[in-house]
Amino acid sequence: MKWAHRLEQALLRVLPIQWRARLLNESSESRAILRGIFWVAFFVLAAKFVAAGKEVVVAWRYGTSATLEGYLLLFNLASWPISLIHSVMGFVLVPWLVRLRQADVAVCAYRQQQVLAMVWGLAAILTVITACTLPLLLNHGALGLSLQGRHAAQGLLPWMAAIVGLGIVAAWHACQLMSLQKHANTFLEAMPALCLLLAVSLVKDADVASLLWATLGGFVLQFVLSAWVARAAGMPILPAWPRKMALSTARLSSAGWLLASQLVMSGAGVIDQLILAHLQQGSLAAYGYANRIIALALSLSALVFGRAMLPVFSAADKAESYRLAGSWAWRAFWVGVAGAVVIIVMAHPAVALLYQRGAFGANDTDAVAHLLVPLAFQIPFYLAVIVWVNWAAGRSELARPMWWAATIGCASKFIFAFVLISIYEQGAAAVSLAQTVWLLVYLLVLNKFVKKLKNRQFSEKRERW
Repeated sequence: MKWAHRLEQALLRVLPIQWRARLLNESSESRAILRGIFWVAFFVLAAKFVAAGKEVVVAWRYGTSATLEGYLLLFNLASWPISLIHSVMGFVLVPWLVRLRQADVAVCAYRQQQVLAMVWGLAAILTVITACTLPLLLNHGALGLSLQGRHAAQGLLPWMAAIVGLGIVAAWHACQLMSLQKHANTFLEAMPALCLLLAVSLVKDADVASLLWATLGGFVLQFVLSAWVARAAGMPILPAWPRKMALSTARLSSAGWLLASQLVMSGAGVIDQLILAHLQQGSLAAYGYANRIIALALSLSALVFGRAMLPVFSAADKAESYRLAGSWAWRAFWVGVAGAVVIIVMAHPAVALLYQRGAFGANDTDAVAHLLVPLAFQIPFYLAVIVWVNWAAGRSELARPMWWAATIGCASKFIFAFVLISIYEQGAAAVSLAQTVWLLVYLLVLNKFVKKLKNRQFSEKRERW
C-alpha cells in the first residue's frame, strides 16, 4: 500500500537524528519487528478505541446489573473456544504459512485450501458442541448466577454458539494476513464491539436480545471482512477437500501440545469467572470492568509485540531468532514496568472517567479501581512471556515444555488464590493478584527448558566439530 509506505517515510523523517541512526543500524529482522510493531499498534489502538467506547455505553446502560453478568458469563464461555483455537492456529499455522511461501504458488494455494477445509470442519463441530453444552451448564445451576442473571443468560441460547464458528474461520484468515506481515485483521477483531456500541447507543430500552444480535452481527461482519481482505492480499478463501493430511505429523503433535497448554491457560480464565460468580453479587462484573482495562493495555502491547514478532522469528534461523528473542524480551519487560506504574497511579481517575455515569456509581468505581491495581502487576511478566512464547511456538521441541510451564503456572496461581481467599475476605482481589503469580512461574519454568535446549544444541555442535 503506497499510503502506508509514505506514512512510514514521513514518520522516519520526523524522528531525532540519533534515533534515526540507531534505527537504521538495527538488523533487518529488528527493523521488520519495529515496522510490525508500528502497524499492529496503529490497528490495535483503533480497535481498542472502539472497544473503550463500547465499554462506556454498556456501563452507562447496564452498570453492574445481573443482566450484564448473565450476558458476560455466557459470552465468555462461548468465546473461550475462539481464543483457544485462535492462539493455537497463530502459533502453528503462521510459521507454516511463512515457510510455505517458498513453494510453488499453485501448491501453496492448494495446501492452504486443504487446511481451510479442516478449519471449517473444526468450526462446525465446536459450534454444535457449544450449542449443546451451554444450556446444560446453565440449567445445572453450577454457574453461580442470580435468578435474574440466569434468566438473562437463557435469552441468549442457543444463538450465542454461532460466534464460535464465525470466530474460528476469521482466525484462519487472520493467520494468512499475519504470515504476510499485514495486520489489518487486528482492527477487524473490533467489529463485535462496534456493533455492540451502535446497538446499545441507538436502540431505546436495549435488553439482552439487543446484546445478542449485536454480538452476532459483529462476528458476521468480522468474518466477511477478514475473508475479503485475505482475498485482496492474494490468499485463497475457499476450501478444497484434502486427499491426505495437509500438515506434517510433527506439526500436528506440536499443535496438540500447544492446544493442551492453551486449554490449561484459557480454562484457568473460565475457572476465574466461576469463582467470581460464586462470590458476592457484583464481583464478576467489577472484575470484568477492571480486567477489560488491563486487556486494553495488554492488547496495545502484547498483541503488538506478539503479532509483529512471530512471522519474523519464523523466518529467521535459530541462532538469530534466539538472540532477537532475548533482546526483545528485556525491552518488553521494561515497557511493561512503565505501563504498570502508569495504570497503578491512574487507576481510580481512569475508572471514574471511563465508567462513572448512569447506573455506574462511585461505589462501583471504588470496587473496580481496587481490583485494577493488583491486575496491573502482571503486565511486565506478561509481555516477557509473550516474546518467549512467540519464539518457542515455531519450534516443535518446545511445545511440550510450554504445556508444563502452563500447567505448573496455573497450579501455582490457584493455590495462591485459594490461600488468599481463605485468609482475607477480598476474594476478587486475590484472583486479580494471582494472575501475576502464574505468569512469573510460567516465565521461570519456560526459561529453564529454553536454556536446557540451548545447552543441548551447543553440546551437539561441539561433538560434531
